[in-house]
Amino acid sequence: MEKAQVQGLACLSKEELISFEARYDELVAQGLAINPVPERPPGQRGKLKKPLPKNLLDRLKVNKPAVLAFMYDF
Repeated sequence: MEKAQVQGLACLSKEELISFEARYDELVAQGLAINPVPERPPGQRGKLKKPLPKNLLDRLKVNKPAVLAFMYDF
């Protein structure tokens, strides 16, 4: 990004955007695979509490455009 700003660009190139977005999606998917929703123990009722990493990953997935907005407009 700093190199692009020095060159006077307003955003990353199309190829760089695609590459960074793909890597972002891969990292979020890896995190979700490592932090699955816990299974309900037998006989327990009610809503299960999600682990904090799972909550963060869910927010990163849903809010991807806001998280990566800096790449589209320096």
